[in-house]
Amino acid sequence: MSDTAETKPIFDASLPEPMADRRCSRPLCESDAEVILAFGYETRHVMLRWIDDEYDPNLLELCARHADRFNPPQGWSSDDHRRQVVDLRSLHAESVSG
Repeated sequence: MSDTAETKPIFDASLPEPMADRRCSRPLCESDAEVILAFGYETRHVMLRWIDDEYDPNLLELCARHADRFNPPQGWSSDDHRRQVVDLRSLHAESVSG
């Protein structure tokens, strides 16, 4: 390597941030998307989960406010995987006492 070699910048401002410009799918909402809403049409089942790094145009992306207010269509079931949180303190207490 020569001392005159041009060095590339570590950060390139022309590249978008990983989650940049991912807005809520609801019309007129300008909030950042945080939740994915996936519809299983054959099973009539809806699933809410935290957003992925990779964008999928087949899924709706909602802000937390709109995801919290979402109700599935009549006759459909739903799972909200955002709410399945494990209380690590209680798990630890059980493992220590047992």
